Amino acid sequence: MWLGLLLLSGEASGQGYSFIKYLPAQGLSQSQVTCLMQDGTGYLWVGTAAGGLNRYDGHGFISYRWSDGLKAAFIRTLAEYGGTLYAGTRNGLFRRNGERFEAIPSPPGRGPLDIYDLTVSPDSELIVSTAGGLFCLQDGRLIEDQRGRLLPRGSVHEAVFSGRNELWVVGRDWDSGAYWFGYIRGLTFNPVTLPRDMVVESILPDPAGGLWVGARDGLHHTEGRALRPVSPEVPWLRQPISALYHSPDGTLWTGSWQAVASVENGKPKILDTTTGFPRVRVRAILEDREGNLFFGTDGEGLLQLPPQPFSSFAVSPLKDYAAMDTVVDRHGRRWVATFGQGLWYVDGDQAYQVGADYGQALLDCTALLLNEDGTLWVGTNTGGLFQVGLESPVSITPIPEVGVSSILDLLEADGRRFVANDEGLFVFEGGTWSRYGIDEGLPSHYPTHLEPCSDGTLWVGTYDQGLFRWDPGTREVVERLSPDDGLPGPTVTSILETRDGNLYIGTYQGLVRRRGRNIEVIGKRDGLPDETVNFITSEPDTRRLWIGTNRGIAQQVEGGWRTFTHRQGLPDDETNTDAACWDAQGRLWVGTIHGFAVLVRRPPPVNPVPPPVVIENVWEHDRAIDPRLENLEFEHNQNRVRFRFAGLSYVDPSRVRYRYRLAGLEDAEWTETAQNEVSFAALEAGAYTFEVVACNNDGLWSEVPARFSFVIHPPFWATWWARTLEVGLILLLGAIIYTVRMSRVIRQKRWLEQQVEDRTHALKKEKERSEQLLLNILPAPIAGELLERGVAAPRLYSEVTILFTDFQDFTRLCADLSPQELVQELNELFAVFDDICRVHRLEKLKTIGDAFMAASGLPVKNLHHARDAVEAALEMQEYLDDRCQTPGKKPFQLRIGLHSGPVVAGVIGKWKFAYDIWGDAVNTAARMEALGKAGRINISRSTYERVREYFICESRGHVAVEGKGTLEMFFVKARRSGQFPGQHQQPL
Repeated sequence: MWLGLLLLSGEASGQGYSFIKYLPAQGLSQSQVTCLMQDGTGYLWVGTAAGGLNRYDGHGFISYRWSDGLKAAFIRTLAEYGGTLYAGTRNGLFRRNGERFEAIPSPPGRGPLDIYDLTVSPDSELIVSTAGGLFCLQDGRLIEDQRGRLLPRGSVHEAVFSGRNELWVVGRDWDSGAYWFGYIRGLTFNPVTLPRDMVVESILPDPAGGLWVGARDGLHHTEGRALRPVSPEVPWLRQPISALYHSPDGTLWTGSWQAVASVENGKPKILDTTTGFPRVRVRAILEDREGNLFFGTDGEGLLQLPPQPFSSFAVSPLKDYAAMDTVVDRHGRRWVATFGQGLWYVDGDQAYQVGADYGQALLDCTALLLNEDGTLWVGTNTGGLFQVGLESPVSITPIPEVGVSSILDLLEADGRRFVANDEGLFVFEGGTWSRYGIDEGLPSHYPTHLEPCSDGTLWVGTYDQGLFRWDPGTREVVERLSPDDGLPGPTVTSILETRDGNLYIGTYQGLVRRRGRNIEVIGKRDGLPDETVNFITSEPDTRRLWIGTNRGIAQQVEGGWRTFTHRQGLPDDETNTDAACWDAQGRLWVGTIHGFAVLVRRPPPVNPVPPPVVIENVWEHDRAIDPRLENLEFEHNQNRVRFRFAGLSYVDPSRVRYRYRLAGLEDAEWTETAQNEVSFAALEAGAYTFEVVACNNDGLWSEVPARFSFVIHPPFWATWWARTLEVGLILLLGAIIYTVRMSRVIRQKRWLEQQVEDRTHALKKEKERSEQLLLNILPAPIAGELLERGVAAPRLYSEVTILFTDFQDFTRLCADLSPQELVQELNELFAVFDDICRVHRLEKLKTIGDAFMAASGLPVKNLHHARDAVEAALEMQEYLDDRCQTPGKKPFQLRIGLHSGPVVAGVIGKWKFAYDIWGDAVNTAARMEALGKAGRINISRSTYERVREYFICESRGHVAVEGKGTLEMFFVKARRSGQFPGQHQQPL
């Protein structure tokens, strides 16, 4: 498989791999793993030394122990035979039956056998190696294998078939404890001589012929009847070999008590502590269908090595430090900037720290710049900028011109060197330093990233103002992009301008792509693992983007993004800001918080195996149901069904996705989810089939869905015969009810018709009363508009005469009257005033206490509004003069004021309507009344001009009026000759 090829072809020095460890904290029942197997379904089975058997589906482990029928804690070996899983234990052989295990009976007279190994022969026979000899499975029982009688006396530890149909067997003499070894051909056992005191741990057929033998003294190979060590000069192959395994591509893997090695052409490739593998005994090795390597260890649990296109830069001690930047000088030395452990260079397999004498100042390195003059600039977090001379001996010189603020980026372009730090943008040109900030026209003091443009300008990302394009020649800002222009946030972490005209911007809220004026934000919903973008880079040849985030690296692929995490070789998922570069060999170097990762396979191979998907559990309400059952039948109230399923992909289970549907529902569409459990409630009667498919970490979907079918029966009252009976009863009952109700309906109809007629007549009367009442409140035109439209719009009247009246000493004259007598007196007076207004076409507006207000010329316009108003005023005075002559009547005297001018009239109020007027003319009319005299009619100049040909008036001159200065006023004395009450012109 390609993972094995990767491990064989990768660099031997300076590289490490990310192993996934499963311990009891991750659900494994015990940390001592004894055997591994992947069954035909795709499950991974893990046997332990004291924790029983575990099944792994990518989501978690399920443990099988005593309560599940597996009456043994020590699982020595596993095999799939006839589609059934068998487990060999210290306490006998067990067979899986659903979610339980059942014991296989031992031969008569024997107790449970101590089983060492299970092997399936070429003619499909299960061979069982035990402490009591060689057995086979026949008709569900263990019987003694006839070939066992050919073997030396003792326990059989392992038996395997070679390509020549030879049965190789290793065992141990019961009495002496010495190991014996050989093969059975026909009816003859052919022993192979073992070195004295040799302890055999494992045997494995060699496809090229012979047998591999792992022993305490190293790896051996058979040659005829002799056993010879393999590469005795190689120290790793002289270690105790505890496990042997052939991967599907033919690679031989050996597990020792300290490491794992693969052998190709006699040369070992080692996975040990220098590459991330723990110093532990390996007892089992397995490569699954996807190329994942699994190692069962004695104390470190289960280790997984997924296919890893990335390798960690494992030169000690740099593999554990936060990597910020790296460059290679002309001497071939790799310089590494770390945060917390300073500056290093790597020469061969050794790493050397530089500048330790500077202490804290050079401890937190942030950026490197290899200059064309052969020097190295080193940016730091608290010590400013340093220049490193690379010739021996290495020299370090601080550059004080940029201060000691945090250096965020370094760049050399067009003969200039640029430094971005917390105090602005510094430019080194012609041996001179210049600083640029807000005072020099830049939008921000805090540049974070520098990116040269093809036209010679410079993109500058900032912490607080987005980014801008700056011309180093003219020192002017050419262009700006901020949140106001569509950026999701003000902080820019990285910038990349591609040849096709796209500008990519990294922010804390996602990746931004700008083309022309269009801005698009790409985030988790589009396939990125996280929206905090730490770096953007592109492949040198294909120009595909690589995006670093806090949760892995995303590679741009057709139709979306591929994600790489620690499972693909990264030392940590969290990348560092702007910590990515491509070397001369086309490898991508990525800085993470725990060292560098190197892309050693380009393009990264795609997982080619679609995951098999299984329905693991089914529940009806809380009742567990065997998912292997078919066409189950449920009652109508058993209508809540829950499913748990798994896509058996182990490269990166967190990226497995599912599509499911419940065929039989009206809207049975496929639904995509990352969850592996779904429930359906309140299902109606019908036939249903639940279907689910899964895709692996690279988006390859399984073709055949897992299915579970069931039927929900309707309740008895919903069956066809119950419904037929119901229909008959309903029809009979309906006929009876119809007959009875029809007579009642006819009577009711007649009664309702009479009620409608009576109510209609009453409503008509009520409507007439309401309209009449409204006419008593509002002018007829206004009332009509209000009834028709619901509202009455305000109107401007340019020619109106307003009349105000007030009784002189009214309160004193009425002091001896009761409230009832007072109201009766006012009602008598105002009733006469109302009649006078109606005769002379004045619109009564309101009364306030003993004051009376009316207007002439609205709501119907009137050319003689002033004359009509004065005529009405004269009649009011004449009525009061006559009334005073009546015995017993109060001697009321009336002040009347009139003024002509424009007003605005309209209806106010929500519940109790009032028709009123507003304007300066109203205020002036009120002043005319207030400044008049009892028994006299006081008019303004504007009214006088309109009535002087009809009435004899007496000038009062100019009278001081509060708030208006002086106004000319007149008293109306009498009508001119030929004028008399009731003589009116027709209104306009």
